[in-house]
Amino acid sequence: MKFHLLPIGEQFKYQGETYTKAGPLTASSANDGSNKLIPRSANITSANESDFSTPKVIKEHQIQTSKVLEEFDTYHHYCLDCFSELSSEVNPEIIKSTTKRLEIARQTFIETLLK
Repeated sequence: MKFHLLPIGEQFKYQGETYTKAGPLTASSANDGSNKLIPRSANITSANESDFSTPKVIKEHQIQTSKVLEEFDTYHHYCLDCFSELSSEVNPEIIKSTTKRLEIARQTFIETLLK
């Protein structure tokens, strides 16, 4: 699990030490209470036998994939509308390139979600 997904107050192991998450980027050592900066992307493991491969928040509030896709599509179309409004103010090649990158990002998001 990545550090940024762990709720504040949860214990975890990182580089062989046990910590408690104290903030978005900090943790307190279980040994001496000292604070340590932990990268958001750090891979951590459970400090006890519980599994937190799925964060508690997600376990408590499962969202249907179809609802996520529907809302993401709404967001995507809103973004495209914003680019359309900019088309008279910005170089058309920039709009075309940015729109293409947005479409690629959308497709990547959908493919990742449906894996």
